[in-house]
Amino acid sequence: MFSGNQSRGSLGTKLIRLRVTDEFGLTAEATQTVLVEGLAPTALITIAQRTCSSPGQETITFDASGTILAAPNRPIQFYEWDPDWNGFAEPGPPYSQLGNAPRITFAFSVSAGTYLVRLQAWDQLSFGEAALSIPAGPCP
Repeated sequence: MFSGNQSRGSLGTKLIRLRVTDEFGLTAEATQTVLVEGLAPTALITIAQRTCSSPGQETITFDASGTILAAPNRPIQFYEWDPDWNGFAEPGPPYSQLGNAPRITFAFSVSAGTYLVRLQAWDQLSFGEAALSIPAGPCP
């Protein structure tokens, strides 16, 4: 039987204690420190800036710096952006941003009506994904 008082979703270093009791009532106990990590980063996208860059064009800067790490020792290795929602990250810079570059700027045609942007934030073991649907701005 297991019993404990750690809440679900509680990450970090934890002291685990195991107590075993046999049929004669004799007990033994052991403790172990373990690191509880999340499975994947939690990717988050925010809009840092929106401007009308040219007639019929809107430029949007996205920011993924609020992405939550799966564990403190697993920093984001790179961000992959899919600005045209085709299901594939665009090849190479500026679409694949390494480590400490979570901000990226894309230009969109306002005739699209709605922009769909997807992000994958990768650490060394897995990735977290976020998507954002944005109505086109009133650029002339």
